[in-house]
Amino acid sequence: MSRFNPFNNKSGLRIFYIISDFITGSLAFFIFDIMRFIVIHQGNDSYTLESFLLEPKLILEQISIPLMMVVIYALSGYYNIPFPRSRLHEMMITLGSAGVIALIIFLGLLINDPTPRKTEEYGLLVMLFLTIFILTYFARLFITTRALHEAIRHPRPYVSLIVGDSEKGRAVAAMLLKQKKFFIPKILGYVPLSGEKIKNHSDEKQTDAIFPRENLRETCIRYNVDQVVVVPVSRNDKEVMSIVDEIIDLNIPIKIAPDDFSYALAGIRLNDVTGIPLIDLASPPIGPLQQNLKRTFDVFLSSLALIFLSPLLIGLGIAIKCGSKGPVLYRQERIGRNHRPFHIIKFRSMYEDAEASGPQLSSDTDSRITPIGRVMRKYRLDELPQFWNVIKGDMSIVGPRPEREFYIRQIVKHVPLYSLVFQIRPGITSWAMVKYGYASTLRQMCARTPYDLIYINNMSLLLDMKILVHTVLTVIRGVGK
Repeated sequence: MSRFNPFNNKSGLRIFYIISDFITGSLAFFIFDIMRFIVIHQGNDSYTLESFLLEPKLILEQISIPLMMVVIYALSGYYNIPFPRSRLHEMMITLGSAGVIALIIFLGLLINDPTPRKTEEYGLLVMLFLTIFILTYFARLFITTRALHEAIRHPRPYVSLIVGDSEKGRAVAAMLLKQKKFFIPKILGYVPLSGEKIKNHSDEKQTDAIFPRENLRETCIRYNVDQVVVVPVSRNDKEVMSIVDEIIDLNIPIKIAPDDFSYALAGIRLNDVTGIPLIDLASPPIGPLQQNLKRTFDVFLSSLALIFLSPLLIGLGIAIKCGSKGPVLYRQERIGRNHRPFHIIKFRSMYEDAEASGPQLSSDTDSRITPIGRVMRKYRLDELPQFWNVIKGDMSIVGPRPEREFYIRQIVKHVPLYSLVFQIRPGITSWAMVKYGYASTLRQMCARTPYDLIYINNMSLLLDMKILVHTVLTVIRGVGK
């Protein structure tokens, strides 16, 4: 087997791209510096190219600028999924990144250079853009082409498990088996849905192997399944969502044909991975660029919040400690992205051992809430420590509110589509919190769910900003519960 196999070592391929981008970025900026010298010092024989390039300022730039380029490439989402990738998409994303980098360099460096004429500055800008694009793109193209050739020469099995033992399920399996460009498609077998009769119990190595529904999770783990394709004959939100809920933490694609599902999922992104348009129920409906920008914004804003609000945080901590017995901070297990548990951090707003008899929802008149806790809840100040959860990666600033497993099980019974919230990180605030507020009963929690589902289907950085503005206004007005 070839040593260069992107299927077996995607992280290695990602490193190839990063190293290539740094080298081509360094070369492009070096060429740019030579052109800067020619333009800035034209006619000045006393100042040599060597002395110009050896200036400490330029040496620092020669190191830092290529690193900045790699950061921008990472934010663009180029490294998120190193293979497979469309060469047309590769060209477009490289073109956009080169334009952004050239503009940043122009505004940060070139605009301060003592160039004789502005037209020469613009010429340098165009030259810089073309140099970055051409060098970066063709180096990337070489790596991508080599990876594609290796994938075709040494394809690996791509194992699909079909959930739905019907004629329709077997028709989808037949279409999957025809796609052989970058991998060897393999149908592990079928998992009958409710109402479907088990036709046979063939040897599990055959493509008509049947696996029990109750062993779905174990089957995915045991056979290292690459994707699960759900093919129900008729719409059954509850059963499909129970499948999503059961295996979403395995971090494998869970797909369904769009005409098999309801209008409720109309906004979910289509993934045409195998030539068959399928909806990925386990992936967020935003692209790598927005995902990276959202995460960067979350960490940046959370860090600023913890720094600038530190006097308030210390003051609240002292007030909580003096007001009642117990710890200042309250940790509670919640369920986050991919249905994975984490411990949310809040300022303690209730008396110690408030849930000694089991999980309970709170209300405005709850006697378990301390006096300082009532004030904090009104202005949502008890949520401030969750900025640390955001920095750790457990949460986002904007996203569906995380719930406890105890309540999730009850919500899913009434609103099966609730399982879709586990596609993304939960948030400190959400559109549901802005539009509906806190929920003090199970009925209210179910009524609040559609707001979270609508948010997921319409996720964008602009929508996050709008929700943040409304959240700040809510806090200022003190209308939290």
